[in-house]
Amino acid sequence: MVLCRKLLYRPFYSCCIRQLSSEAFKNIPKNETSLAPIYRLASQWPNNIAVVDKFGEHTYSSIFNCSVTLSKIIEKSLHGEIQERVAILCPNDASYVVAQWASWMSGQIIVPLSPLHPAAMLEYFINDSDAKVILTTAQFENIVRPLAEKFNQKYLLLEDHITLDFKPLGKTSFEENNKVEMLTIDNNITDEQFFDSNAMIIYTSGSTGSPKGVLLTHNNLSAQINCLKTAWNWSNKDVILHALPLNHIHGIVNALMCPLHTGARCVMLPKFNAADVWTWLLAIEQYYGYRVNMFMGVPTMYVKLIENYEKMFEKNDRMVEYVKAVCSQKIRLMISGSAPLPSTLFSRWEQITGHKLLERYGMSEIGMALSNPLNGERKPGFVGQPL
Repeated sequence: MVLCRKLLYRPFYSCCIRQLSSEAFKNIPKNETSLAPIYRLASQWPNNIAVVDKFGEHTYSSIFNCSVTLSKIIEKSLHGEIQERVAILCPNDASYVVAQWASWMSGQIIVPLSPLHPAAMLEYFINDSDAKVILTTAQFENIVRPLAEKFNQKYLLLEDHITLDFKPLGKTSFEENNKVEMLTIDNNITDEQFFDSNAMIIYTSGSTGSPKGVLLTHNNLSAQINCLKTAWNWSNKDVILHALPLNHIHGIVNALMCPLHTGARCVMLPKFNAADVWTWLLAIEQYYGYRVNMFMGVPTMYVKLIENYEKMFEKNDRMVEYVKAVCSQKIRLMISGSAPLPSTLFSRWEQITGHKLLERYGMSEIGMALSNPLNGERKPGFVGQPL
């Protein structure tokens, strides 16, 4: 079933989604939930580093303030309308978070896109979702401009409206009690209205036909996040290495929204590169005062990491010992998902790092549904128990 706007925006469909998410939300212990929009939580830890990317370190307050500024531009572009579709094509860095938060601050529904998709596929997503505006950066303007011209749509370059405030790696230094000015969000959307509203349209991989648009509410995303925070014991001390695409649940919810919902730190690589991942996992020549302790990937990423390991480290006995010692002692959790993990890959990764990969299972339509235990036996070929 291809996404049909007449069906997608019917109250019945939205009601079904809200009912699904609210039922899931009831099962989360109240003391584990954060009943506020993700961007409002930034005020709880304004000085904490939220995102580390190719530019440097971005604090929660700097991302929040940029988002507020951009949200006003979006509101003006959409003439004050809410629940319009806003397509996002941004790099894997802080600009994506700003685009996401700004869209939600202004009450819109985001449609995450990937620069790896061919033009015909991007056209399909934009047309099918009825996106009214596209948010992008100068890096991808050459992709977006022809699409905007073809559909006679607006596109906004983030660089034209905001300047990301960041510091070089390892140079961000704030005292916890330092006062940071947080801009005011000028809208009349209550938190209750926010959670009941639609948040995001994720397109499936299209393995059984044309990709299908899945509409998720903020209540649904909140239920997913709080569930995973409990299951995987997220805390604001965590530092996750993010090398996943930002157009699927895995990269958006599991690896990005969960840490930002917790006050943790997200190290965002521009794209997956095995050598870069090993550099961060092993903290090679890094003196930033923090180090990665979580990593999420798909099986093919772990295959590439093993290939790189065998090329760069395996011939040196001392490095073999070092890799296993660092990974087993410094990394608290490594997760595999989005495709079945072969038992041979499970065993080989354990041999190299000392980690039994935590497998989980989810779908675009519902988020994560099953997970192996954080503490307990993890069996190769199994995706665990219901969350």
